[in-house]
Amino acid sequence: MDTKEMLRKFEETVSGYIRELDGVSLEQLLWKPAEDEWSLGQMHVHLIHSAQFMHLRNVALCLAPNGNPAVSSTGKTKPGEEVFGAGSFPSDRVQVPPSPQYTPPQPEGKEQLVDGLRGTVRRMTEIERAVAAAFDPVAQAISEPGKDTAFELVRNTVVHPRFGGLNALESGPESGKLRYWIGVVSASHVQRGVQGGFAQMCHGKSAPLRRMQPGDWLVYYSPRTEMGGGEPLQAFTAIGRVADDRVYEYAMSATFVPFRRNIEYVPCREARIVDLLDRLYITRGKRNWGYPFRTGHFEIDREDFLTIAEAMHANFG
Repeated sequence: MDTKEMLRKFEETVSGYIRELDGVSLEQLLWKPAEDEWSLGQMHVHLIHSAQFMHLRNVALCLAPNGNPAVSSTGKTKPGEEVFGAGSFPSDRVQVPPSPQYTPPQPEGKEQLVDGLRGTVRRMTEIERAVAAAFDPVAQAISEPGKDTAFELVRNTVVHPRFGGLNALESGPESGKLRYWIGVVSASHVQRGVQGGFAQMCHGKSAPLRRMQPGDWLVYYSPRTEMGGGEPLQAFTAIGRVADDRVYEYAMSATFVPFRRNIEYVPCREARIVDLLDRLYITRGKRNWGYPFRTGHFEIDREDFLTIAEAMHANFG
């Protein structure tokens, strides 16, 4: 999911909150089910304050650190890896003990909440451009290590109290981040997909295709030139972006009707994996580095994607 899509979804969510406020009285907003629990109004205040003064503040720090000691390259905690790997929060309820530092005040009125929600959208709109510019694949492909370059900015993190270090894209209140995937397909089948603008894998199953979202990136790895035979290849052979949300059937014969997904491929070259084994997180230091490739489809992190894309001389322009 790209940043503009994230912003659009956030605007839809805020609009829904504002519509719901029209049907709620101030008395209902201030009512608390128990002394140590929050009112509906306090929940709104919490969402507004956390978005503006933690999430968006951290995004801004990652993109313009200016020597702030809160910015580092710290990685995620185990809970952070689990949440971002799943792409959603768990269903567990969280209750923090009351404290002056954390418990939000009661709102003074509905107008305060509406203004706060709209102000959060305005701030999201302002900062989206900077996030998109830093994480743009073209900027990443041409950027080199150096102060305040796109290469460095995407590596800046600010520590979240539970999830650990999050970068600018992950720190936002609507952090439905872009995801990056490997698909394992023979080279000849990859070429058919590139020519036809589609992805098909795992013997035509729909599940791997449905895991990907519009805007996600897919890299094909081909162990051999032909399925079930051909010459050994062990190379990354194509790279493209998921074009839309359609997963559809395509009859290749009377008895074989696989599922496909539309992909916007970019020009690139083959890149041998043997040249990247020491540079990729998924293979570095692993004797049995080929194990995840046996699944046919799996997720990789952004840095591995950028390393592969650079080796393939991917042309994102």
